[in-house]
Amino acid sequence: MSSVFRIRPCNKYTIDEIENHYLWFSRRIGFKDSDDANIGAFLDNNKVLLDAFNRLFTSEGIKTFREKMDCTGICCFTDKIPSERDKRHYPEGKQCICIEYDRELLESYFLNSHYAIANCFNVVHYFDSPIIFEQDGEYHILTKKNEDGCLYESVKELTRTEKNMDRLIKLLLTRINSKYRFQDELRIILGGRNIPTFDKSISGYQVPIPKNAIKKIHLYKDTNKVFKDSLFKKGFQTLCFV
Repeated sequence: MSSVFRIRPCNKYTIDEIENHYLWFSRRIGFKDSDDANIGAFLDNNKVLLDAFNRLFTSEGIKTFREKMDCTGICCFTDKIPSERDKRHYPEGKQCICIEYDRELLESYFLNSHYAIANCFNVVHYFDSPIIFEQDGEYHILTKKNEDGCLYESVKELTRTEKNMDRLIKLLLTRINSKYRFQDELRIILGGRNIPTFDKSISGYQVPIPKNAIKKIHLYKDTNKVFKDSLFKKGFQTLCFV
């Protein structure tokens, strides 16, 4: 699909985001669900992974790792325009608009800019809980699930090298509770060297994007009238109704 979409609240920050063409990347502390993308809590609640991290890192190393994970930025999209009925499943869905972006342009931008992120849109997978099982004394984690079945990989292998660790972290940042499955979410993740700042006092990052990355702004029937009027007054020419 050539487009991706973001549900955004009807407030001054959304106006600023559109007018100054940037994406807002939330740090974990800005997430509504405290379990979502909370690697620290995931480790604390899963002794298998915590033991594996303890083998790899010193206690100071684990502390540094947690701090870096807390600074990871996540920008959430969906691959379809949520309907009037379905938008209630989104955190900002009560009073909102839907911004449509050029997917290929964003993919090219994040690949060819200093971020150098290939295949920037990560598909989110939904489970009742992170799935780990034990077999022959070794623990395995579900890494892929599709119509052909499930693929499990050894936690031991996934924590053996830095490259594999990166894969494991991405897995943990893209699996959330099944109650959010209606969101059909895609995520761009800024981690490691791509984290703009490690300033703990901020809740997220403004990442500039090409102005023409915004294709349309979709309004809902119940979108706040004052907010709609402000969009029209700003002269946005790509407004349409869901």
